[in-house]
Amino acid sequence: MFRPFMAGQGSVINVVISADTNDVNLRTLAGSPSTAVQVVCTIAAGIKVGATLGYTQAAFRTGAGWVVGTTLRLVLGTVAELNGASGASGGLGGDALSLSYDLTIDNGGYIRGGGGGGGNGGPAAYFGSPGSGGEGQGSPSNLAGPTAGTSGTGDAGSGGSGGPYGSFGDPGSDGGLTAGGAGGAAGYAIRKNSKVVTWISGNNYTQVVGTAA
Repeated sequence: MFRPFMAGQGSVINVVISADTNDVNLRTLAGSPSTAVQVVCTIAAGIKVGATLGYTQAAFRTGAGWVVGTTLRLVLGTVAELNGASGASGGLGGDALSLSYDLTIDNGGYIRGGGGGGGNGGPAAYFGSPGSGGEGQGSPSNLAGPTAGTSGTGDAGSGGSGGPYGSFGDPGSDGGLTAGGAGGAAGYAIRKNSKVVTWISGNNYTQVVGTAA
């Protein structure tokens, strides 16, 4: 799955991700080097990298603790994907990429924040049960698209639909007692954390879906 290759007395570390996987920490894959190195991480064409811990952890992290002078480059092959986690009912979508060190990106694929979950329906004033919000689009298992919320019964509200990649979930509809719940916020495509991204290619709204800040 992960194929590290070192050359030039340890000065260059090539990491290739050649099978679908989740929860990548680049520093760990590179062997946690103790000296300044040049790291090139390639996600092979068509490979999907996702997240299994919801909004709490990005699908791909640079990791922290790199020695000053290190350079990091991420290469996404044709239609390779970094997909943030899908938001559950009313919940937040997850980030696709999170930086703890400056990164150069050559993007031939897609970097997409997870969609937020749909809001729950408002409760009934007299009888019935509110619907639940749908799941946002994202990893690990809802890549095809967001799901619709369920219908409320009686005078309770229905749940809102989950959001597509990089988008908030829809609010739930009002019930007889109170308003429906808000949809969850989308995950970031790239959470920079005050680090610097240098683009070689693929910095556009089609290939980077969601906030990059």
